Amino acid sequence: MVIHPTENDFVIATHGRGVLIIDNITPLRQLTDEVLSSEITLFPSEPYIITNPQFASGLSGDQEFWGSNPSSSAIITYYMQKRHVFGDMSVEIYNSDGELVKTLPAGKNKGINYVEWAVRKKPPRVKAASVTLAFRTAFGPTFPPGEYTVKIKKGENVYEGKITLQTDPTTGHSAEDMKLQYETLNKAYTLLEDISFTDRQATDLMEKLNKIKSKVSSDELKSEMTDLYNKLEAMHKELVATSPTDYQVK
Repeated sequence: MVIHPTENDFVIATHGRGVLIIDNITPLRQLTDEVLSSEITLFPSEPYIITNPQFASGLSGDQEFWGSNPSSSAIITYYMQKRHVFGDMSVEIYNSDGELVKTLPAGKNKGINYVEWAVRKKPPRVKAASVTLAFRTAFGPTFPPGEYTVKIKKGENVYEGKITLQTDPTTGHSAEDMKLQYETLNKAYTLLEDISFTDRQATDLMEKLNKIKSKVSSDELKSEMTDLYNKLEAMHKELVATSPTDYQVK
């Protein structure tokens, strides 16, 4: 039996007959008498390293070793003395400015609970006719590096802890480059949402013009409505791609 010095995994192996690995037993090693007697204790979280998604494929023989990949989410761990049955209970994440950035369902079991926080914002709201573009906007950018406050709200009681997001030190990029990347991604994210909101206002007005145009008797007013509709339609085509060919890079 051995405990891995950096991953804190508990490894049990026999002489060539098998191996059993229990991932990260750190919470078990933190179960002191004080923790066991408390209603809820938030355990310190290891810093979460923000990495870019990576994909790989290959072929292997019949002796392939298979195991699950590490979670791509930040893990919030806490001990609860009794199972939560009645009333509200949630996990909230706040940034360094005190702004609520995420609300998560809480684990309500007696003992050690794990809550996963996918450290990405919601996908940007976009209006697209292309499946390709829709796929590219299926995920929002990650939340920026920094220290975040975790609050477990159980009825009227609140329990606080901290969790840190860090950039990947193995990328070879400077802190300034990584900061610029996050700023650029979030600027693009905000622009996409603004464009979508503006386009929705334009298309809603176009629909209203179509509905009331037939009820207008004045030819002059009908002409003005037609001109306005044409301008809105031109704006719509400029803001979003209305056919798949509009997405091609020229």
